Amino acid sequence: MHLNSVLMFREHLPRLFAPGADVLELGPDGDPPMYRREVAVQLTCSTADLATEVDAHGGRLWGTGSGSALTYRMTSDYEIEAPDGTFDIVVSGQVIEHVRKPWLWLRELARVCKPGGLVLTVNPVSWPYHEAPRPATR
Repeated sequence: MHLNSVLMFREHLPRLFAPGADVLELGPDGDPPMYRREVAVQLTCSTADLATEVDAHGGRLWGTGSGSALTYRMTSDYEIEAPDGTFDIVVSGQVIEHVRKPWLWLRELARVCKPGGLVLTVNPVSWPYHEAPRPATR
């Protein structure tokens, strides 16, 4: 997680999380995920990650979490296996720059968000799309 993103989140977003909110964090960095650790109120948290960031066995390629810790599977980078209107807040950090078609991805985040809910994305503002770094052994 980029330090600047953590600082921006701390400054602007924790107050948007109401106690008991149903939250989906995309691209979690661990268990519990970073943004969950930054919010002081009790939440119901779920996680998912881009299909391109999960290996053939459902394990996460990056971060300290494992595929088994993910709550929802993504069948593609644009499809979350969650019903319409499930979450009060959908949050991601350092994910949108890994999505080739962000307009489709954002539409999917809005689909799983409840009417009147929030989609929060924290991302570098000067980076173009790029794939995640791959280990030298691949």
